[in-house]
Amino acid sequence: MPKSSSDTWAIASQKSDAPIQSITGWSFSKGSPLPGLLLVQIQDSDGVTGVGETFYVPTACWEAIEHLFAPRLLGQRPTELGNFYSQMLAALRRLVGIGAEYRALSALDVALWDLVAKRNNTPLRQVLNPGAQNEIDIYNSCAGPLYASVGVTPGEGIADEADPRDDYGAWKRDAGALAQELVGDGFQAMKLWPFDDLAKKFQGGMPDPAELAEACKPLRGIRQAVGSHIDIMIDGHGLWNMEAATMVAQYCEQFELRWIEDLILAHPFSNLKKLKDLTRTPILASEYIATEVEFRELLDLNAVDVVMVDPTWAGGITNGLAVADLAETYSKSVSFHDCTGPATLLAGAAMASAIPNHEIQELARSFVLYVYPQIAECDVELSDGKLKLGSSPGLGLILRPDLSSLPGVTKHTIRA
Repeated sequence: MPKSSSDTWAIASQKSDAPIQSITGWSFSKGSPLPGLLLVQIQDSDGVTGVGETFYVPTACWEAIEHLFAPRLLGQRPTELGNFYSQMLAALRRLVGIGAEYRALSALDVALWDLVAKRNNTPLRQVLNPGAQNEIDIYNSCAGPLYASVGVTPGEGIADEADPRDDYGAWKRDAGALAQELVGDGFQAMKLWPFDDLAKKFQGGMPDPAELAEACKPLRGIRQAVGSHIDIMIDGHGLWNMEAATMVAQYCEQFELRWIEDLILAHPFSNLKKLKDLTRTPILASEYIATEVEFRELLDLNAVDVVMVDPTWAGGITNGLAVADLAETYSKSVSFHDCTGPATLLAGAAMASAIPNHEIQELARSFVLYVYPQIAECDVELSDGKLKLGSSPGLGLILRPDLSSLPGVTKHTIRA
């Protein structure tokens, strides 16, 4: 594999000499399959397309594309773009634009890589690394089809305990039974978030010990049902203060968790370092971190055991590869975030299969099986606890032709 994403881009984009002619977006609001999603498609003058996406405040992200990025993309050939991500990130630094603007840039970066891989008639993972794997390890993030339907902020998803497809409702009802099902399906790990309600009740402060013990009932149920045959991860959605997070982390040591994620917000990183030093449970961080500079600071402090990157929040393929390479120099593994859209999953999977230090890919099987098919066709297969990657060029993502007719979906188009 070339030493940097810029080297890979320079080689891959040689066949992409057709100018970019249009950018189309579909913003998903209440009543749509995935409120909060912004799908983005770029198209060149030969009709070849590239797809990306991002999540949260989709109309603001589209405004950033329309006013900041489209004037710099339309009419340009990918061969002429150079490191578009780095150029635009430098521009955003002058706007304090690490927010909707950065998420918009992340979506465009993924779309550009998808287009270039399609111009090469090659799966994106093989553009990144000709020796990329054809399947990757995965864990089930135990959400249900309605989990992201509120589209507000992380940790505010909803469950439908009456829906047999809903893993969120399942672990609330009987986590041990869900663990048995997942083990039977070949999954090696599962993630849940049993402390959110407790954190909100105590406003992030020290919980009542008896209530903390009760909140651990799902963890206890999993261990009683399947023992160590499945790994458990915990997501805290950044809801605790430092003192309370330490109490929760130390109490959870008895369950031998694979990692704890975001019990506290990622910033300041010094707090993550303190938490890491005060518990023997590995610490993962974090989809809440954006740029390579931030990840370098995190790693310099040795504040984390596993690095998580969201491809469509944190700089697309270009930054994702840079962070993975950086993490490797610190002997850290990387896990890519999902639960926000099909392009996020496929971009993460492409990178996961291409890098040497991949840990395990997040996915929510209920999204893959029931939500994402309402939006697009994904050339992947869930089988025996693995994600098997297809041979389609690019990401392996084909958008539904009737997207604009779906309830709660608004189409936007800009042309050169």
